[in-house]
Amino acid sequence: MPVRRWSTFEVTVEKLSADTRTESYFVVENAENVCGDKLTRSQQKAVHAHLIGLAVPEEQLVDQNRSIGVKLIHDIKLHFLSLDTKHRGIKSVMHSKYGLWYSDKMLKVSGRDLLTEKPFNRLLLDWPFMEGLRKNISYDDLRHTVSKMKYPYLITGTHIRRRKSFMAISVLSSPKPYG
Repeated sequence: MPVRRWSTFEVTVEKLSADTRTESYFVVENAENVCGDKLTRSQQKAVHAHLIGLAVPEEQLVDQNRSIGVKLIHDIKLHFLSLDTKHRGIKSVMHSKYGLWYSDKMLKVSGRDLLTEKPFNRLLLDWPFMEGLRKNISYDDLRHTVSKMKYPYLITGTHIRRRKSFMAISVLSSPKPYG
């Protein structure tokens, strides 16, 4: 199913009993999943506005037992770090057991949280950036992509086993100012 950013789609999802996160569902791979049309520009703007309206401090997400959030940020920067021992082991397993590519670098995003004014530094799992690394796009080009974003914000999420520790799942840029 060729889902692209801003595509609409219908999928069958299921909840895994071991995952108690309220928002966590998984796509059923062998179901009748259907990819639809791409959203129009005005629909995309409405999605950005809706997401920005959901932004709350991560502490509030933890208090409400939520595992997905939105973080409004300033001074966004990308960092490329060498893999630590744990991630080198993951890379080895991903390649040898599953034949999958795994980056030689950990990608992190840092900046200042607009709501709390606190600095932050998060692991970044954004698919387009990971694809950029896989396709050997230079670190400078990836940094430049982020620096061009006028109104960046993050979709954040927790790991199934670390419910108070958030990662950056995606970096988006609003077409309109926020804050």
